[in-house]
Amino acid sequence: MYKVHILRNPHFHTAARARVKCLDSERAAAATPGERATYRDYVSYRLEWVSELVRAEADKIYRNKCGLDIRQLRVLRIAAEQPGRTVSEIVEKAMFDRTLVSRLISQLVAKRLLLRRICDDDARQFRIEVTKEGRAAVAFADALGDQLNEDLLSSLNAAERRIFDRCLEKLMRWRPREGSRESGCADERKSRAVRKRAAK
Repeated sequence: MYKVHILRNPHFHTAARARVKCLDSERAAAATPGERATYRDYVSYRLEWVSELVRAEADKIYRNKCGLDIRQLRVLRIAAEQPGRTVSEIVEKAMFDRTLVSRLISQLVAKRLLLRRICDDDARQFRIEVTKEGRAAVAFADALGDQLNEDLLSSLNAAERRIFDRCLEKLMRWRPREGSRESGCADERKSRAVRKRAAK
């Protein structure tokens, strides 16, 4: 039913180069010697920027090859990873809001890739099962995803990949320092006080 025929995607690299050039231009235009970093220099912004680039390009490929968008595939993959999960469990794993997850599940049920059944221990909850067609779609999408991931990482050499992986692992474990949270709260209280005085 499914066959993977993608090794490298020239459009992916063309789009990536165009976006990088655009971001570099924005950062250069905003930079002023001696001034503090702008939001474009924040790690969170740059990570989100890369993530959005990858998602946008991968979404086009998944739609073309699988007939599913990247959000549908995330829900389908989570459901296939552990059949019988509740909607609440899928919401937590997918990091989407509940309304979106419910809509995506309905779409996948309509495509006969997922099934819903009422929980035996709680009639208010549904458990989500994956059909044979759903498992085939996940297997195909995973093979395609592996190639897309390799295509993306081909921008780095072996040593850079190892360093990048270690850095990501560290960043994923990051939590704000207590002092940073207190400082942020204090700044917010100060800002509210200033706005309150200005409103009088």
